[in-house]
Amino acid sequence: MIENNVLSLTSGVLILDFNHAAFASGDKEIEVALIQALSSLAKQLYEDEDMMSVYVNVQSDSMSDEAKERRKSVEKEVLVPFSDYELCIKDEGTKKEAKEGGPSWSDMEWELQRIVAQALLPPPVVGGTGAVNSADIMMGLNTFFVS
Repeated sequence: MIENNVLSLTSGVLILDFNHAAFASGDKEIEVALIQALSSLAKQLYEDEDMMSVYVNVQSDSMSDEAKERRKSVEKEVLVPFSDYELCIKDEGTKKEAKEGGPSWSDMEWELQRIVAQALLPPPVVGGTGAVNSADIMMGLNTFFVS
């Protein structure tokens, strides 16, 4: 989507990367400052700017222990509370997954497109029928969710 200019800064998409290369400095003070700055920005964008937020939860075997610990430290207080949706990614699109016939990155991209498309619809009317975003049209009579 980024390569095709569907998602860009001009489309209102911002990426807050808690595993950016800036964290690799090895300086704990810088890491703490970056976490605080990104956490504050996530909260402001979600609460004050009312921007839709998607938490892309990366749980790859190839992540460093430091990255896993950093995610764990901000997940409950920042990533989950200041997100509208969560997209979980394990090793989709990696060479290992491709060899084993696992899901590709295009599968995850499709899920992200679905989240964004659903979020751009007008808010549903509780109990409404026949509207653009009503449950009877969007999901059908036999749709249910398990979480």
